[in-house]
Amino acid sequence: MAKFIDIVAFSLAFFLVGMGLISRFLSLRLSIIVLSVIYVFFLGFMILIKMRPKRDKTSLEEMPVYLALMPREEQTALFYKLVPKDKQLDIKSPYFYFEKGGKIIMVAVLYRFLNLTQEDIATAYRTASENGADEIIMLTRKFERKTITLTALLPLPFKFPSKYEVYYALKKHNSLPKKPPKPNKTKIKWDKRELISNIFSPKRTGYYLLSAITLSALSFLTPLKTYYLIMASLSLVLSGITLVRKNR
Repeated sequence: MAKFIDIVAFSLAFFLVGMGLISRFLSLRLSIIVLSVIYVFFLGFMILIKMRPKRDKTSLEEMPVYLALMPREEQTALFYKLVPKDKQLDIKSPYFYFEKGGKIIMVAVLYRFLNLTQEDIATAYRTASENGADEIIMLTRKFERKTITLTALLPLPFKFPSKYEVYYALKKHNSLPKKPPKPNKTKIKWDKRELISNIFSPKRTGYYLLSAITLSALSFLTPLKTYYLIMASLSLVLSGITLVRKNR
């Protein structure tokens, strides 16, 4: 249902915007023909992409998710294996240690569905200090910038490799996490009452008003004055309904 709505919305936007731009240079009939040809080629391209065999390899976006699904011990062991054996020192989930250039590096493997916290950073720092580490590398799914400001107060240097660096390091060693077996698709039944309630939600009043104003302004800039005024009127009606619901 969501995909269908996206396709319909994209198609309407494509033809409205396209007509507004192309009709300035071509006749109305020729503009429709040109846009139709472009649209058909685009649909054909999308169909070809969909028919293309799906890759078995984990993608860049999937990698952090599959790592977060792994048990902590497996996560740590996976990254520890990337270190040459003569450089490996110790492993104790979720941390492991290796030697580089005469320094002891501690790696914290903290892939999960929650954001990194300052407590995670503090715990990693305490663990590294107790074990004589000279540097800390934090491997995590996501974090906020304000969280890592704590590292500026700590004497040990911290590194936060990007997901690109992690992905290509795992790919280079053929160690990307494997995709789990695909489960049966969960079907979600749409409740018509809930859908209608969302459309006419009082929270959307501002969006509908902004759309009405924007579309009205566009009607003065393009030859498709009638189209934009109709769409602006629809937005205005929707904003009126939501406004009434807000003041009930």
